[in-house]
Amino acid sequence: MIENPLKKATLKGYKFPDPEKVMKLDNIPAFIETNNEKFIMGALGFSFYERAWIIRGIEPILTDFLENPSFVEELFDEILEFNILITKRLCNFPIDAFHFGDDWGQQYGLIIDPDLWCKFFKKRLIKLYNVVHNAGLPVSVHSCGNITEIIPDLIEIGVNIISPLQAGALDFKFLKKEYGKDLTFWGGISTQKTLPKGTPHDVRMEIRDAIKNLGKEGGYILAPSHEIQGDVPLENILAFIDEAQHQNY
Repeated sequence: MIENPLKKATLKGYKFPDPEKVMKLDNIPAFIETNNEKFIMGALGFSFYERAWIIRGIEPILTDFLENPSFVEELFDEILEFNILITKRLCNFPIDAFHFGDDWGQQYGLIIDPDLWCKFFKKRLIKLYNVVHNAGLPVSVHSCGNITEIIPDLIEIGVNIISPLQAGALDFKFLKKEYGKDLTFWGGISTQKTLPKGTPHDVRMEIRDAIKNLGKEGGYILAPSHEIQGDVPLENILAFIDEAQHQNY
């Protein structure tokens, strides 16, 4: 991103790109054939809120939720139409699930009020997720931060998998107890503290705790809370891989 194109709360003069032309699909069949023994996910990153703030800017879109709600509705409807067409194209391939990326959380709660989230997001996301379910696929969503307040809403509109399960921001025991029957949890090993700053022993212990708290009766995909960054020592990465390979859950 170089700059936010919408300097004002209006779509006048702004044209969305053609969703039929923004993604090359020619190599997907060969990729699927080569990796057909693996679990393959279609994905649409920066899918809604993040797409909106890239277009408008973070502070402006947060202000627009309160000061320019009709503009937000119009912008979100355009993003939804764009996303639905992209998602339909990808769901035509023999994939195993579909993953949407959007960060709604911060370390200690949602970025916006949960009522505003429901007002602007919920009714649109259910339409998007229905495209995936109509293709016979589960829905996976990515959101960093603490999104506990809207997890019941996510379950209601058809989310099956939540990622990245940010360690230090979420209560894993509570999530498993309250929502384990409805959701698969993906992630959970801290990329803020344990992986970059802990010892290999700390990494192993955190993996065992995560499996104990989240892996009971299934429904857990062991993984870091996010992509492993350059500040993670090699010995911690190797400890993660070794411990994961030798766990049975």
